[in-house]
Amino acid sequence: MNNKVLIVDDDAVIVQMMTQILQEEGFAVVTALEPLRVYDAAKRERPNVILLDIMMPYLDGWDELQLLRIDPETESIPVVFVTAKHGEFDNLPLEKRTQFFDYLYKPFEIDELIAKVRAALSAHLN
Repeated sequence: MNNKVLIVDDDAVIVQMMTQILQEEGFAVVTALEPLRVYDAAKRERPNVILLDIMMPYLDGWDELQLLRIDPETESIPVVFVTAKHGEFDNLPLEKRTQFFDYLYKPFEIDELIAKVRAALSAHLN
């Protein structure tokens, strides 16, 4: 079973921590530290799940999501947003909520990260 996860965050420490956790769980991990590379990485690597930070320089996670959703090759990849901005999803309009799979607040629990990635992977493979 292909279980490739693309982690996109401009914080190298977060990327390293998530990578280690997910690799220990048996996931194949690819990373992108530069937000302008998300779309390219998704097209090249064909991940099953994308963990996407929202607050990044240049293009934020919402902008990146729009690029992913307009391309038939990347439109169905489940995206789990990662953000330190608690409450960001509390009053989100339905049309935005349906464009991504789930979200994870920083700091996160290891079990929560693994569970959300597994759920997104299951949704993608079914």
